[in-house]
Amino acid sequence: MRLDEGEVQVEEQKQAVIKNIPGASKEYDPWDILIREFLTNTSLDLRAKGLTEISPKLWNYPYITTIDLS
Repeated sequence: MRLDEGEVQVEEQKQAVIKNIPGASKEYDPWDILIREFLTNTSLDLRAKGLTEISPKLWNYPYITTIDLS
């Protein structure tokens, strides 16, 4: 069974709060998903994501040394 977009957002946010991800709140923020899905060790790979702005949430991860926005 697939979840619709609203259900996915709610579930992703619940998981972010449960896992105590820095910057997580009860409000949905797509950056929580981007960071969780594309963070590998100290690199964040956001290539080809069509981003037009950067979230200040990135400052909550001081161990990130490389961010690829190409």
